[in-house]
Amino acid sequence: MQKVSELINNPFIQISPFLHGAIFSRIIVSGCNKYFLIPSSFKESKKTKTKLSNILVEKYIESLNFYTQSKNNKWINEKTRKENYKDIFWDANLSSLKSSYIIINDSNITKEKFLQMIHFNLLVQQYIDENKLNENKKNFIRGFIETRGSIDLSRNYISIDYFYDSISELKRAIVLIDHMSVPGNCLNINFRELQEQFKTGINKRNTQLRIKLDWYIKNIGILNEYKEKILLDNNRSIDKKNQYITYFKSLTNIEQFINKSSMFNYRVNFYLDNVLNKKLNDFQVKVLKAKLGMSSNNENFKTKRNIFVKEMCRIVKDDKCSGCFDRYNINDRSFIHAKNNKYYFEIHHNIPFANGQEFDVLENLVKLCPICHKMLTKGIALEKDQKKSNKKYFNIKWRC
Repeated sequence: MQKVSELINNPFIQISPFLHGAIFSRIIVSGCNKYFLIPSSFKESKKTKTKLSNILVEKYIESLNFYTQSKNNKWINEKTRKENYKDIFWDANLSSLKSSYIIINDSNITKEKFLQMIHFNLLVQQYIDENKLNENKKNFIRGFIETRGSIDLSRNYISIDYFYDSISELKRAIVLIDHMSVPGNCLNINFRELQEQFKTGINKRNTQLRIKLDWYIKNIGILNEYKEKILLDNNRSIDKKNQYITYFKSLTNIEQFINKSSMFNYRVNFYLDNVLNKKLNDFQVKVLKAKLGMSSNNENFKTKRNIFVKEMCRIVKDDKCSGCFDRYNINDRSFIHAKNNKYYFEIHHNIPFANGQEFDVLENLVKLCPICHKMLTKGIALEKDQKKSNKKYFNIKWRC
């Protein structure tokens, strides 16, 4: 069994980057402060027809242990945890837990102190000094994100519930930008106090940390075979694969994710100055959300579309529907616009604009006839036809 003293007494001890990231992601404390539990949790998804079987969970736990590389301890399944720690109370909801890495707190220190010591150990690791995204950094990110991350296909993120009991815990994800070569504009944080459902009491959901899905699956890859099934069932294509990691092709130009400036840093500091430990009324929440550029009806950033880019698309891209030009005559799908005497087309974002202003670029826009564009509206056409059309637009390679 892993002991806290083994991890903190020697500040230069080598902790596997994957375990380092998992510990940094979340620590759950037992009621008697005798154990620290590092969780790996996920739920069954409606986005795949694959059932979340015990076989898939066990294969996932095998991969967790492979990357943790611990001689003293193992990730265990829920059956083993409940049998071996049946009388232990944990200060968290474990309903979606699939595996645990449990550490004996033989030093009897607080969670915050343990996290500080683990952070110090991270800062003396040589691999963080490299400017590039090396394999050790990738493993840290996998431990931090995928052990608890869920795939959000509608917003193009991998999201994790982000827990914090102190300012140091709140800021811990900054290591992803400062030391792990994650581009600053790949991270997004959505604080629960500014969420409409939290404020009204409808859903007391947690703060969420989000990382851009396309950047993640292209550069870091997917460890969990069940999550791999979700991506494959939603028109994502495998780029390469090794024993445990599957990398996917990106649907966007991932070179755009090179900006080191961080909205994440800005939002954390904004939260500390304006939200944390403050009792806010409805008007104050609206004012703060407005300062962050957030819609009162949408938790994502609300930014205006670039009209210039839209008009450039109308000018430089061929006057044909990217969805049906090879099957139908445009006479049967559109009409002549009175202002310019040309066929009318609507401009469509391949990756929805709601995912971020970085997708409001010419390369992400296509021309569609009114029928093809209407077909993409949720609930209008059959889902299989919508997926087929979307896949075709992405295969256009964003040509002008």
